[in-house]
Amino acid sequence: MDYFIYFFVRLKVVIFVNLPYDLFSLDLGETQFVLQFLNFHEQDDYSIQVGGLSGDFGIFYKDKAFSCRFRCDITVGNLYDFYIAPDNAWDILGCREGSSAVLSDYSHFLKRSRLSVTFDKKGHCSIEGSFKSKESAYQSGIFFSFQADQTYISENLNSLDYFLRELMKMQGHRNFY
Repeated sequence: MDYFIYFFVRLKVVIFVNLPYDLFSLDLGETQFVLQFLNFHEQDDYSIQVGGLSGDFGIFYKDKAFSCRFRCDITVGNLYDFYIAPDNAWDILGCREGSSAVLSDYSHFLKRSRLSVTFDKKGHCSIEGSFKSKESAYQSGIFFSFQADQTYISENLNSLDYFLRELMKMQGHRNFY
């Protein structure tokens, strides 16, 4: 495993992030899905202050028929929006029927990356995903749909919370693009 160490001389902050970092992970026995943060892009101080840290994301998916791993097209800003949405859908809305959280890339019309989690009142959620591979110029990818217990979502919110807090420490603000 690679380790990423980020050091700000002026702030004297050292952050350790184990890469790749599992941001959202579901293991339902025969079906597994993992969204990972793979690596940080090289950036100067100005680009970090203006747009925040950036990096590459990857998908791992496995079911009875096959497994695949590839890079996907999302940003830290997309991830932050997704992180905020389940909190609103789950805690604030009190699991109203049909409340959902959606992770998608900024090119909504191309639909290259999308993960949707829709909650119900019984403590379950429907998870649907469609991710197209960067390596195939977004011509191929995976599409999946399954049901899970909402406890899987709360575990993943903790992982997202930790990762985003570390990024905020690194860049000194919570502005993500």
